[in-house]
Amino acid sequence: MEMQTLDKRAITLRIPEDTIFSSLSPTKTIKPNIDISLTEYSYEPKVSDPKYDWVASAAIPAMLALREKFTMQGQNVKEFCTIGTGTGTDALAAMEIFNPSNIVVTDIHQSVVDHAVKNIKTNLIDKEKVTVNGVVGDLCAPLLEAGYKFDLIYENLPNIRPCKLNCVTAHYLIL
Repeated sequence: MEMQTLDKRAITLRIPEDTIFSSLSPTKTIKPNIDISLTEYSYEPKVSDPKYDWVASAAIPAMLALREKFTMQGQNVKEFCTIGTGTGTDALAAMEIFNPSNIVVTDIHQSVVDHAVKNIKTNLIDKEKVTVNGVVGDLCAPLLEAGYKFDLIYENLPNIRPCKLNCVTAHYLIL
């Protein structure tokens, strides 16, 4: 794990290919070794022990199971959203698993959203293949206000209670 200071609030973390995304190796849409920047509000990935990392231990297996279900039903995930994205590693996993054409990330801090969007764009092999947008707000509120529609909304909030709002624009909501 390699860290360097960017400013007083942000650091860059290198995630080697044999850690968090090892179950997706070799990757086709994201770089094998990714660099992510974090803010003081970001939840730091458990790079040294992926079994304790939320994306590696929960999000990726869930997304792989959903991809199988979607494939069996002849469906694709072209519009993907993650609520509470943090660093954006969940969106990078979704990019690798579903290959959506549009990704929207949310979080409650503007700096987290800005870093997540940058992290996603920086670590894509083909940046022109996907549109990445970020919105700031509490749970589903910014999605409802903007009128977004998604094939899949992923909720990346392992430490709080589920979204109480009716996210009616989603086909699936993972809680």
